[in-house]
Amino acid sequence: MEPVLEMGLQFEFGPLGTGTKFVPQRQKVRFKHSTETEQDRPGTWLVANDYISEGLLRSEPRFLLREEIHLDAENILIITLGDPKSDLDAGHRAIIFDIDRIVEREVPTGQEVLKQEMDRLHAVVWEVFSSAKGEKLEALLKKNRALIQLLRSWREGDEQEQRSTWEYLKQALDEDRLSERKLFP
Repeated sequence: MEPVLEMGLQFEFGPLGTGTKFVPQRQKVRFKHSTETEQDRPGTWLVANDYISEGLLRSEPRFLLREEIHLDAENILIITLGDPKSDLDAGHRAIIFDIDRIVEREVPTGQEVLKQEMDRLHAVVWEVFSSAKGEKLEALLKKNRALIQLLRSWREGDEQEQRSTWEYLKQALDEDRLSERKLFP
């Protein structure tokens, strides 16, 4: 799963001129996955690294890890890994792995400079995520990538064929409705 890019920019102007700086937060990875069984522990999906301990990976449901690491005076890394309250009776749980990367300094407004800064932040987030992926998570991500590639190949197919297929699909779905109301009027 790719990190999500949510960058906040604060534009400032005044008697001394204009400027821009990133505002916390939003370079992040948010991975939410429903576990297969109630017995799945975080260690089923993740491995220990500099930020996630072996102890947490052995945890039962209702665990929470939140770390705020000040890499230096301008750079902060916030990692949240948790199992939010869910309906355990239904047998479904979720694990949320959220990585925020914050920079607190002025950054010039040029497009190339901003792109370089975002790429730098993205690299740090991706390194944290990659170092925490277990074999089972990697297999799931590969399967998802294959599905995404298939969907993209369908999207890039013959436009006329796609239109005729869509028209046929709409007609077929509307024919077998239990109500008289059309799904695609």
